[in-house]
Amino acid sequence: MALSRKQLDDKALAERLEAILINTADRQRSVADDRQYPELRNTLMSRGMDPPALVFTHPSLDSFTVAIKKLKTKDERVRHVRDQFEPFFEVLDRRSPDSIDSTMWTGTEGRAARLKMVRGLLPLAQNAVDSMIATLSEPNANGGPLLDSRIEAIQELRKLHDALGELLTAVDNGHLDDELGEIYRPK
Repeated sequence: MALSRKQLDDKALAERLEAILINTADRQRSVADDRQYPELRNTLMSRGMDPPALVFTHPSLDSFTVAIKKLKTKDERVRHVRDQFEPFFEVLDRRSPDSIDSTMWTGTEGRAARLKMVRGLLPLAQNAVDSMIATLSEPNANGGPLLDSRIEAIQELRKLHDALGELLTAVDNGHLDDELGEIYRPK
């Protein structure tokens, strides 16, 4: 019987993510890797850990593939992935064997872990909203003024951007608490 991603420990999840990124860097990407990567990434990030920068930065293998193209040789690309994961594995190896993530046996993610994930995603969401605002703000091809519907959409996107910023500030200032009533403090 195969283990589900929720039953894998942190090290097994990280090892699988590293293998998927190495396959992609080696141009041996598969459809199964494309499907598994976002699921495994989300599971690892939901556990409240600071994942390797490559995992945090790239929500999909398409994103990673674009970034890794700057390295010309296979050996450079693979070394880059291994170098990114090495400090993460060192942290996992130093952890006490008694520290077992409750999500492995309860299947329920803690609120603190969800807050940490939200904190990581808010800047990405703001950037996406910024891109949409920039695209909608571009003049029409015929040089005419922006349509009222576009202006309205831009105004709503600005409101969304502001709301995301307020939420980010609330998280950073510790105005959100965890499931035990303790203030969440980002590291």
